[in-house]
Amino acid sequence: MPLYSSISKIVSISSIVLINEDDEIYNKSCNFTITPRDVHVKPNMIDSGISKKVLTVGPEYDPPKGGIAKVLDSYSRIISPFRFVKTYRQGSNPLSQLLLLGWAWLRFSSICMFGGVRIIHIHCCSNNSFWRKSLFVCTGKAFGKKVILHIHGGGFEQFAKVHHKAVSRIIRRADVIVALSSSWKEYFERTFSPKKV
Repeated sequence: MPLYSSISKIVSISSIVLINEDDEIYNKSCNFTITPRDVHVKPNMIDSGISKKVLTVGPEYDPPKGGIAKVLDSYSRIISPFRFVKTYRQGSNPLSQLLLLGWAWLRFSSICMFGGVRIIHIHCCSNNSFWRKSLFVCTGKAFGKKVILHIHGGGFEQFAKVHHKAVSRIIRRADVIVALSSSWKEYFERTFSPKKV
């Protein structure tokens, strides 16, 4: 469950999703705090032999704008190599966003085919973010990868009520759902019956 404080610009992370050598997905508890712009050396929390098998998908995080971007910025400072595909750039016009999404999907597919990744860690929230990331969930599963869907954002429950059938289908395709709290974990288990939360 990543936690951050945008006021103090201090980022605290209490756990992080990892895989082991047998591609089993698990959470590693850790308690540390970093100041994003003051950290110049990446502490390697994860063996590089494992981290190079993980591909993270999400919005642009440098500079970090918004909750997901701040979490990704923190991950990029503690995981090396941090393999990442950007799917969204804040403030871009719709055509630029569409071109970025197309390029991201091509790059993602290429890495899935030739890049030696086994785990896809996808960060999303509700609305367009969820629909964009659905493309990567389905593509990742088509390539036989294990998919972690890390769902952020307080508006997800309302969004899922409107699109319950489609949202359920995507959530059930993921191998693991990462929830931001125990109440969200209960909500996902009760509402969608995913493989693992």
